[in-house]
Amino acid sequence: MPISTPAQRDAIYRSDFLAFARKAFYVFSSDTYSQEWFHESIAQRLNGSIGRATRQIINAPPRALKSYLVSVAWTAFRLGQDPTHNSYASVIPKT
Repeated sequence: MPISTPAQRDAIYRSDFLAFARKAFYVFSSDTYSQEWFHESIAQRLNGSIGRATRQIINAPPRALKSYLVSVAWTAFRLGQDPTHNSYASVIPKT
């Protein structure tokens, strides 16, 4: 079903991380975004980590957008959902 309104489009970007990452990619780059199977796997792992402190190793081919997906797009996506989210709160030592 085609998206008929900007509100529907925005709702998809707020709820679907890969759709958000794909759209945000064009803000940073003029290259083409080619979604691969491991992008879906990374997104699934990130979505599963919400509310939990996790450490995960992501192995994928060089220039496979690992850093972009995890460090840039995921942080922006989570801050868009919850502006009070602090992804570094669990690693900063309490003094």
